[in-house]
Amino acid sequence: MSVERFVEAEKSGWTVKIKPIMPFDMAEPGATAHHEATHTVAAILTGDYVEEATRISGPGYLGRTRLSRFNPIAFVAAHARGCSGTGYDLMVLTSLGYDTNSLAQAARGVLSGHEEEISAVASLIEANGTISGNRRLCAGRKRSY
Repeated sequence: MSVERFVEAEKSGWTVKIKPIMPFDMAEPGATAHHEATHTVAAILTGDYVEEATRISGPGYLGRTRLSRFNPIAFVAAHARGCSGTGYDLMVLTSLGYDTNSLAQAARGVLSGHEEEISAVASLIEANGTISGNRRLCAGRKRSY
């Protein structure tokens, strides 16, 4: 019986466990994978379900992260961490009336100390092209009371 190790984070009353990727699974992530991984980890840490994250381009985008609902902190997360390709993200938030500077500050707070998770998820996206569902990323999530 193997003992699995998890990276655990507690934010906003949620405990999130993300299973680290073993070194043989690691792929050197490109800019798009890193960008989408940042959205993905921010969404998970703020309690949202990630339906899909992909580095595979489509009409008008280089990569995409699809969540169960709109999450402005996850939406601005890549910009907050200095990723490239955030012009569309900022345009959407600005057009909806959000203060992107305030959101970016909140996103940096949420993501602080989670570089290892972002790198692991970016490697997973790079290696697979597309990942789907929190189950691929999290062993479990429980509400703390």
